[in-house]
Amino acid sequence: MNKEKTKKAKADQWLDNLKQLVNKKPLVVFQFSGAEWERLRESRRGANEFTIARSHELFEKVHVPTVCLVIGDGEDDSEVYFGLVSSRSAVTTLESRIKVKRASHIQPATKSGIMNLVTDKTHVRNLKDRLTSDESVIALSPKLSVYIIEKLATIDSNRGAMRAAVASLSAPKYFRNMDAITCPVLSFPSVDTTDKINTQAIRHDSTKNNQRVHKCSRICPISQPRASWAQNAWQLSN
Repeated sequence: MNKEKTKKAKADQWLDNLKQLVNKKPLVVFQFSGAEWERLRESRRGANEFTIARSHELFEKVHVPTVCLVIGDGEDDSEVYFGLVSSRSAVTTLESRIKVKRASHIQPATKSGIMNLVTDKTHVRNLKDRLTSDESVIALSPKLSVYIIEKLATIDSNRGAMRAAVASLSAPKYFRNMDAITCPVLSFPSVDTTDKINTQAIRHDSTKNNQRVHKCSRICPISQPRASWAQNAWQLSN
């Protein structure tokens, strides 16, 4: 019995971590409709991974990284995605950009279905007022965020998408953006790794050059003798 409880506790650890996350950095809802939603769906990666720019004020309450709901109302149907808001940055004097990635379909697949999930009287009116407004970016309260996460997780088909969205948050800091830059040490093994390396490395076509290279984050602090850090990075990326 104790082993079963332990096993279940470990299996649900991701959900506990997710609730702790949205309690500190609340769930964000992005609403798209009409032509904008159709353009997003037709983009290279669709609603699974995208960036959008909005005025600084709209993103003021968005704290990253956190999770999000992407609600799209098209001409024929509507869809709901669960994903990760991985970054936010200013791109112009007036606008900021956010990136959503690892987004997947979930149920309910409509805005009304999401609202019907909420049965607690303290949250019903709050959520309805927010989702029926014209706001395109909605940062929910911490308590409502935790409540919605719990409700979504009761639907078995959602659990895989929810786990996938937050999987990268448990990765080591330097490997969360594995395709950012090619590490110069493994591209140029003859470099003396006891010195700090210029991280402005040249990308290599591994097929053309017939060599295997790994990718790491922009910050590549290789200052350890014998490139022990680089060796660990190579092992993690293969």
